[in-house]
Amino acid sequence: MKAGTRALILLAGLIVSGLTLGAGWLPMENPLHTAMTMPPPLVWSIPLVFLALLALIPPREKGKKTPPGAKWIALLLMVVAGLHLGLAMPGREQPGKGIKVLTINVHYDSGALPKLSQLIRDEKIDIVLVQENKGAPLDALRRDFADWSMVEEESHAILSRFPLRDSGATGLVNRPWRRILWATAQTPKGPLRVVTTHLSAPQLSRGIGQFRRAGAAKQEELEQILSVIESDPTPTVFGGDLNNPPAHGFTRVLSGKLENAFSATGTGLGWTYPATLPAIRIDHLYTTHGARPLRAFVGSNVGSDHLPVIAEVIFP
Repeated sequence: MKAGTRALILLAGLIVSGLTLGAGWLPMENPLHTAMTMPPPLVWSIPLVFLALLALIPPREKGKKTPPGAKWIALLLMVVAGLHLGLAMPGREQPGKGIKVLTINVHYDSGALPKLSQLIRDEKIDIVLVQENKGAPLDALRRDFADWSMVEEESHAILSRFPLRDSGATGLVNRPWRRILWATAQTPKGPLRVVTTHLSAPQLSRGIGQFRRAGAAKQEELEQILSVIESDPTPTVFGGDLNNPPAHGFTRVLSGKLENAFSATGTGLGWTYPATLPAIRIDHLYTTHGARPLRAFVGSNVGSDHLPVIAEVIFP
């Protein structure tokens, strides 16, 4: 490979690295932030790995080797590619007897989802946060767990093997047909407040204007969610289909104020969507006000287009 070609390849890799990493620190209102942080991680990781491998091709001339500087830059590109994957290293996962919370977007058209009911039983889940729960999925859960407490609002629901009290809901500031739903579970270990919601993902198909405003909308929704969570000091678990990957400012800010259960105690990529071939982590569980995760993991495919996220939580 000619030196000039190698230099161009490395320059392209550095530009992509700078854009993808730097965009994450731009204000959420900036459309570049949305465009660079919302795609699945492989959208950026694969090109970076490809450019790094190209840069390592040795020169055609006999006796010449790949320059050491090129090797170091190629290694840097590989590291950046790995950072985009959002790999969670083995955290402080601990065995324990906490409260097990599951969140899942069941998708309106999924049907009864008997595998979900079986997963809840097998994993001894205590509280379930459900999004897109209209129709058959909710009817099946209501039937299979008839002795559980349940509160629902529009397409959101909370099911609990413990009594639920102090429930409430409010419409999202930008999408009032979607709700922030909350309730307090009276567990044997004490009250545990649970909050769930379902946020939208920005889509170019809805027009450039909607896409440009997506970041500002996320900021407003973040402030509203934090206001609901901070309004009650009871130990709290918050989760749902947030449509925000770890690289997005929404997730980073929220993870700075609350504890992301999978990031803290999970292992691996934690990708939850689409269920048949997961490529991105957009379903999350968080803890705050004294609640903390013991372990967290992604559940098996139960027939929805999302995979469930499960966390075991303890609190004072």
